[in-house]
Amino acid sequence: MLFYPGDGEFENFMKIQCLFTLDKVKEKKGALVAYISSVYNISVEEMLYQQSGKFFEGNMTGSGKGIIRYDLTRGKKVLERMDIGMKWNVTFEDKHLVETMNVNTKTKWKK
Repeated sequence: MLFYPGDGEFENFMKIQCLFTLDKVKEKKGALVAYISSVYNISVEEMLYQQSGKFFEGNMTGSGKGIIRYDLTRGKKVLERMDIGMKWNVTFEDKHLVETMNVNTKTKWKK
């Protein structure tokens, strides 16, 4: 997946591997609902970007997990939740920076 970190001048490539598992199918309020779990592994090698006039280079790795509830009767997502942690390992102006970014999302669709 292409993405543009920082001020958006440089194109970088993010590798995302996902494994989805159908855990169960259950009837809920008259509808068949699929319970799906997911596991993610994410990496960016040779990352280069500019932010506030400074050039950064390094890599980023991360992992995460998620859940999806899918209404099989209506053919629509009901719920999606993801928790992902990313470790940035970059160098700029002869300084080394390591930081962790955690992203938690929850999206619920109305029926």
